[in-house]
Amino acid sequence: MSAQTQQNLEKDANKAKNEAQHNLKDAYEKGVAEAKDLEGRAADAAKRGEKKAHKAYDDTSKQVSQYWSTFSSDPKYWLPTLGFINVALVAGVGIFAYNNQNEVKSWDRRLVSAVSVGVLSLFGGEAYLATQKAREQTGRK
Repeated sequence: MSAQTQQNLEKDANKAKNEAQHNLKDAYEKGVAEAKDLEGRAADAAKRGEKKAHKAYDDTSKQVSQYWSTFSSDPKYWLPTLGFINVALVAGVGIFAYNNQNEVKSWDRRLVSAVSVGVLSLFGGEAYLATQKAREQTGRK
């Protein structure tokens, strides 16, 4: 190999090396720019998501507040709920009594009467208070 050919090969090698370094630098800069662009788009998407979540929270909060206001002020809504709670209480007491009927030594009339009077007075008090509150809210006396 002659000196001239060797010099040409070295020049070509240096030229290829410089082009590769330049291409690498360009690719790196392009990658950095794309990463920054993706970061910006992700931040924008996160802000939009946060706004949507906050809006959904506000809407739900308003709906719950409105429902509670309607529920608590209108006897048509809360009287059936009170009835359901009463039925659940009586059923719970009945289930408890049935499950523990063998453990009670005596089911005498006094015990049954005391439970009956307690339940009836609870229902009577609730009925009286519910009727008074309903009349108050509808404007009747």
